[in-house]
Amino acid sequence: MTNGSQEEQHPGTGAVLSVLRGLDKGFSFLSCLALFVLMLLISVDVTGRYIFNSPIEGVYEIVELYLMPTIVFLGFGLLQRVGGHVRILLIFELLPDKAKRWLDVIFMGSALAVFGVAAVSAGYLAVDHLMAGRMEGGTVPLPLGPSWVVVVLGLGYFCLRLAVQLTLCLLGREYIEPQEARPE
Repeated sequence: MTNGSQEEQHPGTGAVLSVLRGLDKGFSFLSCLALFVLMLLISVDVTGRYIFNSPIEGVYEIVELYLMPTIVFLGFGLLQRVGGHVRILLIFELLPDKAKRWLDVIFMGSALAVFGVAAVSAGYLAVDHLMAGRMEGGTVPLPLGPSWVVVVLGLGYFCLRLAVQLTLCLLGREYIEPQEARPE
């Protein structure tokens, strides 16, 4: 819902969506930064490995524990904002709008329940790993807690986005941004 007139009719909705868009931008920036660091780190590692016979120690662990969760989980909310998650539209597009809306309510409610449980479970793991100071073994030991914190942030924000869109859907308002308003 990026239509200015709808946001003027429902000022609280506009403020909530504005905050969510700000979070989208921040998480998207962090996700893109992690992707850039991943590209740079692997390029330097490959160059060091094959040209100088001296790879960077711990690249695999850094990518696995920190960069991949940041790239994947922090992008969930933005992807939900624009309706970019996988959907099978073959039959869905043939249904009347009211049926589509109710199916979306069911799907978003189900996703909220499943990812809510995942976020809470990941939160418990994050706290457990942080409190115990657990480290990932490998060539370079790295703490596990921060990677789980990123997962919790991504899943938590995704659940927040789902809850807002589910509410908008139930109220009969636009809940997925139109094609022309999608980020570039």
